[in-house]
Amino acid sequence: MQCSYLYSMKNIMVAFMGLLLLSACQAPDATNNSSENTVIIEGSITGATVDKMYLLAERDRQLIPLDSSVIENGMFSLRAELPLPEMLFLQFDGQPDYFRVFAEPGKLRLKADAQQVAALEVEGSASHDLYMQALAIIEPFENEIQQLFAPLSNPKVAMSSAMQDSISLLSDAVYERQNAAIQAFANEHIESPVSAYLLNRYLIFDMDYATLNEMAEAYKVLQPDSRYTRMLTERATLLSASAVGAMAPDFALPNTEGDTIQLSDLRGRVVLIDFWASWCGPCRRENPEMVKVYAEYHPKGLEILGVSFDNKAEAWHKAILDDQLTWMHVSDLQGWSSSAGALYGINSIPHTVLLDATGRVVAHNVKGDALRRELDKLLQ
Repeated sequence: MQCSYLYSMKNIMVAFMGLLLLSACQAPDATNNSSENTVIIEGSITGATVDKMYLLAERDRQLIPLDSSVIENGMFSLRAELPLPEMLFLQFDGQPDYFRVFAEPGKLRLKADAQQVAALEVEGSASHDLYMQALAIIEPFENEIQQLFAPLSNPKVAMSSAMQDSISLLSDAVYERQNAAIQAFANEHIESPVSAYLLNRYLIFDMDYATLNEMAEAYKVLQPDSRYTRMLTERATLLSASAVGAMAPDFALPNTEGDTIQLSDLRGRVVLIDFWASWCGPCRRENPEMVKVYAEYHPKGLEILGVSFDNKAEAWHKAILDDQLTWMHVSDLQGWSSSAGALYGINSIPHTVLLDATGRVVAHNVKGDALRRELDKLLQ
């Protein structure tokens, strides 16, 4: 298991007011009214406690408003420019939950219950139909994972470290089966934008560079204009900088004493970069094994460079002492905004990157016996 998006209604409202102001200052564009590039969503809703809803789209990991509608007698109507099929979101004024609709250009009919987000009925979108088929495959895995983690949320259940490790291993196995099922579904429907969407939502941060780049190249041929293809390509480009065989991106960060340590200064020694944090349970549970590896291989030429995703120096320093991590440690204390983490495209921790003595990337996330075999080859 690894430590790895809530949308603010306030931000949505601010963005929506900006959208209204912008549209008021622009001359009408006849092309925006073309049915080929427009989605019209009409529907009925029961159980609504407010009289307004918004149509939203995801941009740069935030939901932005495209249109709004007053709910009158349980009916609503929304419209937006939509040249290609895309996942859109319907949200009630002031409410945290939203409906997902894989919309296509044209007219869609919706039937919804405000009290049951999952009970949405959509007519007029083959993409949404396919998306629902995918959800039917994914749902059993998500239920299985929820059952595994249920004891952790029960304050009456005392969880030992061994039990947590067991749950972590079991959940990892479920995630692997889920990812394989999603990948198979995506491959079967590779011509559909739903396929690329699923990869972006579920798999993009778990795929290594070689796999991701292969998928991105395929989608660039099949769906060159899709925003989901663009997202896959951007992620592949980011990972290419630290892919196996590439020279490791250099960075310089302060250590626990405030002195700057630069990665390139360690050239000549085999380096294991360990991205972690004091608050990351899986990271802390990996530390005893990391201590053993360091004790065995440091005398032979291994350096470990811990890069923390902490925000608070005190917690960072305490974890280093408590876990007896005697190697080098650096952090800019920016949490998930870590500059080094961004260079390497790190979106979940723990994450390790093994470098040879020339500074070239040898492997990502290698551990246990596999790590020892790599170190034996590099340090012979």
